[in-house]
Amino acid sequence: MAKIVFVYLEEPYFIYHSIGLAIEFAKKKENEVTILYNSRNEGGIQSLLPKNHFIQLIRVTPPWITELPLYIEMKLNYRKWIFKKYKGVLERQDVFISSLYNDLIIREIIAPKKISMVYTAHGPANGPYCFNNLVKQFDYFFCASKKEADIRREMGQIKANNYCIGGYLKLDAAQPKKLNIFNDDKNTVLYNPHWDKGLSSFFKYGFEILDFFKDHPNMNLIFAPHALLTKRNFMLRRRLKTYEKCTNIHMDYGSNYSHDFSYVKVADIYLGDVSSQALEFCLFEPRKCIFIDVKQNTGNHYISWGLGDVHSNSFNIANALSQIDASYDDHYKVKQKRIIDEVFTIPKEKTSTEKFAEELSLFIRSKS
Repeated sequence: MAKIVFVYLEEPYFIYHSIGLAIEFAKKKENEVTILYNSRNEGGIQSLLPKNHFIQLIRVTPPWITELPLYIEMKLNYRKWIFKKYKGVLERQDVFISSLYNDLIIREIIAPKKISMVYTAHGPANGPYCFNNLVKQFDYFFCASKKEADIRREMGQIKANNYCIGGYLKLDAAQPKKLNIFNDDKNTVLYNPHWDKGLSSFFKYGFEILDFFKDHPNMNLIFAPHALLTKRNFMLRRRLKTYEKCTNIHMDYGSNYSHDFSYVKVADIYLGDVSSQALEFCLFEPRKCIFIDVKQNTGNHYISWGLGDVHSNSFNIANALSQIDASYDDHYKVKQKRIIDEVFTIPKEKTSTEKFAEELSLFIRSKS
């Protein structure tokens, strides 16, 4: 019987990318499953676990007296502190399920051969970050599609027997809500800027976009940036508060609706930059997308950019919206379906969670 551990220390959106596996393994009672989590993830975990889950839950506490904001904890190398503090629990584990490169720091705490690292990622593979060679340090990989596996194989990131292809774990775990945010039939745009200042459209165009919708109440806007945007730039919240009064603008700085597909299902148009959420948006149905490349096409390629027009020079939201109907019908309606089929190889006979759990069980047995 293998001991399998899941660790949730970051933002709650990571939970969706692996908790289904924890539930599946515990349900079969062939392995011991443990979840280490902190207070910011407690509610999300409890809401997704079934009543009788047979999982050992360990709520971890930081070395300091009170929990600090995430961006400060990251600077203080919080994860390494936690791994050291709970080394006794972690070194008894056989398998560590991870959706984040940062978890590789466990190798500094526990001997590499002591625990197998399994990588689920935290979103569909979309750009350079997803294909970073850091993934070579994991022992086993989940690939969302055959195309992802082909790319990783060409890059020397996977071997013949250390990966499986099985779709998208989040699709099974997330429970999107049926939202009626605006209670009207106006077109709704979902604006989802990235948090990284080098990639995000927000720092150059964000307030211009918000002002446009403030002045054009004939369209709705859901402003739902990556959760780290305002957490890393806390003073932005004061300036953003002004738009909360607009009846056609819904502001969300990181609620569960941003993470569980609720917003991507309710919007008509996706507006963003480099986030893989655009791929989730079109996974449910083909729809119009607009992308902003603030780096002026410096060579980085994002698969999601094939879903809609990419504006890389002096972006203007009014012009982009006026062009979108023609460009979508002429270029993207059929192309979106092809791209989504390439990015997500969803199993037909079983769920992605069942597929990945079966394949991972074979890997675990081969190591014992």
